[in-house]
Amino acid sequence: SGEVDSYWEAGGRLGVARTYANRSELSINYQSLHWLYDDREQTDRQGNDIPGTSLSFWRPEVFGQWRHNWDAQRRWTTTTKFGWLWNQDNGSGYWNYDRVALSQKVRWRPGGWEIVAGARVGWYLYAVQTVGEERRERLFATVDIRVERRLGKHAFLYASAESDWNWSNQSLDQYSDWTAGAGIGIEF
Repeated sequence: SGEVDSYWEAGGRLGVARTYANRSELSINYQSLHWLYDDREQTDRQGNDIPGTSLSFWRPEVFGQWRHNWDAQRRWTTTTKFGWLWNQDNGSGYWNYDRVALSQKVRWRPGGWEIVAGARVGWYLYAVQTVGEERRERLFATVDIRVERRLGKHAFLYASAESDWNWSNQSLDQYSDWTAGAGIGIEF
């Protein structure tokens, strides 16, 4: 249909963090989100819409994060995240999947500049959906970089680029792309 799905999101997050040297932080978090779709219907186990129903997802997630500032001025910072998300629909389970993801970011802030580079990988394993005789799976990888230059207290210039790769046993899930952007920003 080409339309964007409209939904309500409700949820909460609980976390525990330990701060140590140079305001670095180690944390573990639990998040529970509920997506309540306005117009989408539940599907049967083959992916066919079930008229007169309303689709919703429960998306619990557990993730840990380690953010380490390598110097007292916090010019060098690395952030590592690892998480597991379990998506469950309120119907046949057709949209149920597990997602495991790992990301790494490095930030460098030398006087007036900020350079951030990152990489992320993840794997989706669907509980009900199949491709032929196999369960549907998808693996993704993303790399990105952003360079920012402050122009005084409120203005900045930036340039960014990102590349994504997706591999799957479902041909429609397979793609790669890249995006780039640049501009000027004003903050108040």
